[in-house]
Amino acid sequence: MESCSIDNKGMFQARINELSMLRDNWDYEGAKPIHATVCRQAKALIVRLSENILKSLVVFPNVDGTLLFDVRSNNSHSTIFVCDNFFSYILKKKSGDNEVVSGCSWDKDSDVKAMISKIEDSLS
Repeated sequence: MESCSIDNKGMFQARINELSMLRDNWDYEGAKPIHATVCRQAKALIVRLSENILKSLVVFPNVDGTLLFDVRSNNSHSTIFVCDNFFSYILKKKSGDNEVVSGCSWDKDSDVKAMISKIEDSLS
C-alpha cells in the first residue's frame, strides 16, 4: 500500500471523526447528529476504497444523521448513502447508463465489493 493512500485514508478518518462531533440541530434547521454506527461503517468503507476513488472523494454530513460519500470524475458521479445498517448508492455515467441501488447490507461483503467495483470502473 502506498504511503499516499495511507495519508488519504487517515485524512478521511479524521474528517469522519470531525463530523461525528456535530450535535443536534447542527444546521439550525433540525438536522440530527451523525450516528456512531454510521461513523464506524464509513471508516470501515474508507479502508476498502482505492486511491483512485479516494482522490475524487468528498464526505458530507446528511441532515438525517447519515453520511454522503460523493465521488466525481469527468465520466461519472457517484453518491454513496452511508447509513447504520445498510447503504445505497447512485451511479450516474456520462454515457447515460445510470444505476440506483438501495438497501444493500454492510454484512453482505459481495454488496460492498460490487459497489466499490462499479464506482472504480466508472472512474476510468
